Amino acid sequence: MAVIVFCLLLFLLWFCIRVVPRSVQNARTMAWRHEEIERTRKVIERDPSNSGTRAKLAAFLIEDGDLDAGIHEYRTAIGTSPQGPFTTEWKRKLRDALELQAILARGEKPLGFHEWRACGQCNATVPIREKTCPKCGLTLNKGLVEWGMDPNTQREIWREAIPISIVLLVVIAIFSALPTEVKGILIISSLLVGGWLFLRSFDK
Repeated sequence: MAVIVFCLLLFLLWFCIRVVPRSVQNARTMAWRHEEIERTRKVIERDPSNSGTRAKLAAFLIEDGDLDAGIHEYRTAIGTSPQGPFTTEWKRKLRDALELQAILARGEKPLGFHEWRACGQCNATVPIREKTCPKCGLTLNKGLVEWGMDPNTQREIWREAIPISIVLLVVIAIFSALPTEVKGILIISSLLVGGWLFLRSFDK
């Protein structure tokens, strides 16, 4: 029984060290992204002729899967500044977006499309990492099967599983041979360290 408890505590430690900080960081990144998009929109409202800000918004929209709006913003930016220093780059990105739009119109899935999904309310293409649709605001809950089928998730699981299994087997063998008193100390220490790491992950 003590071995099982200790293994569970080791898993808790790994979860606190690897998973929780990453989840917190992802949440902060997404919050920053939404704030940046809102700031960009407000700048455009104050100065509609700001082509650089329009191009920045276009890039955000296309990354979020809103191709039509992104293409519109790129065209507006190019029309506002046809001879600007970044116009050539914007034209290239506009061509890429139009090609992607044509691929989707044919019902095909472009490279990286598995990272997107369709919103059930407005049918907009939404990045798999988003929890809400940027177009209509619908909450999108990622199911367990969808999470497991994500190639990034599968790569992460396989990358972590092998070394963790090896370390776990070695630790179990050593832990089983220890006196009961030492096992108790290790279990209590693991609880304390796990709790400390969990709380510390929110302060980064």
